[in-house]
Amino acid sequence: MESWSWQWTASPFQVHGKALAAPSSAEAISQALCRLSDAEVLFISGTSSGYKWGSFTVRGRQAARGLRQLLSDGPVIRARAWNQNCKTWCDDRRVYGANWSDPVAIVHVKYPCECAMELLSYRTGVARVLHVYDPVDQFAYIPEGMHVILAQTSLAAQDYGNHPYVVANGIQVYWHPLHHSNTDGYEIPWREQAAVVGSHTTHNDTELYAALEDAAESLSIRFLHIDPAARFANTAGLVVSPQHTQEVYKQFGEMDITVMRHSGCMMHLNCTVTRKWFCDRYKTGQRLVNAFAAGLPTVLWNEQGFLDVIAGSDYPAVARSIDEAVHLTKAIASDNTLRWQLRLQA
Repeated sequence: MESWSWQWTASPFQVHGKALAAPSSAEAISQALCRLSDAEVLFISGTSSGYKWGSFTVRGRQAARGLRQLLSDGPVIRARAWNQNCKTWCDDRRVYGANWSDPVAIVHVKYPCECAMELLSYRTGVARVLHVYDPVDQFAYIPEGMHVILAQTSLAAQDYGNHPYVVANGIQVYWHPLHHSNTDGYEIPWREQAAVVGSHTTHNDTELYAALEDAAESLSIRFLHIDPAARFANTAGLVVSPQHTQEVYKQFGEMDITVMRHSGCMMHLNCTVTRKWFCDRYKTGQRLVNAFAAGLPTVLWNEQGFLDVIAGSDYPAVARSIDEAVHLTKAIASDNTLRWQLRLQA
């Protein structure tokens, strides 16, 4: 039972959002796990294209794979990631019924699947189906009918948890753990002299990149923008498989230092202040977790998703402006001892 008790005794994700209550006894844990045995959990996205996004790979496919791997420690959970249009699942459910799919919980990734919510308020007429919303960069609203919200940052957990609608409707808010999938234990190669500083993102942060290109040129090194949309052109720029995920880590190996700040976030909003409110407070630090998992020294922006990752540490390379980012990048590129220390700390 020790592997389970960690969840409510030592997990750092108890600090924000709703904390898990300790079960009254080992017997109570066993009974709860037995209730989960052979249960179906469905991960689905509520648009025709939602399942194609990299965020669905991380918060849908990888999370489902993790639940299926609980077998060695607990119940057999039939976790499914629906890799098609949400409407197709609903159509098939109407045709084939509960014998085909009868989830006890549906995790709506990025966008709610409204037809699934209409179809399955109650599971085969007896028990409530748990509807869980994982916003993944869609921060501006809380869909009706959800029982649980998975917040990406500590501040998001705080804000969602205190929202009047959430409080009035008894919605539970949990701080969703960040994870990496560097299962092969890949580490970026160590070069005696830094040769490349870069960024791995689909977004073209021209203001930052221009400054980094100038800094790189002054150090006689190279700036590299790795755009997954180009690297994974055969799948429309989408990271959709475990093999793709491992390739991402190898792409990190092309850089000696990376610089991260959120860009291209919530661009449909006209107000800069509103965009910064949502993105600085709510956007995930997942990219930083991935980079750290491969030992890549990173200059990171003073944004909550990144700050959550380094909370409780003395990680020094935190920038609040482009000038600071350039200064830190030059310092790391020019000091092999510092670069090695950041690699180990990552």
